[in-house]
Amino acid sequence: AAACNSTNFWGFCYCKEKTVTPKIEAKNPSAGDVWLWVAMDAESKLVPCWTLGDRDASAANAFIADFALRLKHREQTWMEKGNQV
Repeated sequence: AAACNSTNFWGFCYCKEKTVTPKIEAKNPSAGDVWLWVAMDAESKLVPCWTLGDRDASAANAFIADFALRLKHREQTWMEKGNQV
């Protein structure tokens, strides 16, 4: 992959986070917002890495770490340059 782009998409499982009630949470602990993190090769459109999770630093770090492991010729990632999420 010469150049990869990454982005995230929002969705929900069962219902939106703001409408999760204690009754719904007891029945479906996974209910609420979910984010799909995707890395895609800009040329071939292949997806070397994707992750489902929250939109927080923990999910971002897990996504970037997984993505870095999958690169054949690993470049320095944005976060390794000292940037923070």
